[in-house]
Amino acid sequence: MVNIVFLILVFFIFAGTLAPALDQRVQPAELVSEEDRPPEGELLQITRAGAMIWNGQPISENELSRMVTRQGRIHMKILADRRFDASALVKLVNNLRSNGVRQVRIITLREN
Repeated sequence: MVNIVFLILVFFIFAGTLAPALDQRVQPAELVSEEDRPPEGELLQITRAGAMIWNGQPISENELSRMVTRQGRIHMKILADRRFDASALVKLVNNLRSNGVRQVRIITLREN
């Protein structure tokens, strides 16, 4: 019995996905949603001041545009600080779309 429990535990350890740690400078918008899980996969984080972090590394808007174009990326997830200017976020999304991104998801977290 212990062997079966151990094997199941090992399976779920390896089968689970690990999300990159969120930058402490980003306070995401809160939304009551059906799911309460951290975002998975590649993620663009935006701080209150507008600094962008791509998978834990700082990135400029020009570098982001070049990366999106070079990789042919068509999906993007953005986690913006709730205090970040919404018009600047719209401008960034429009810039991403002009570089070929078809789907942009704005990530929010459930209020505790």
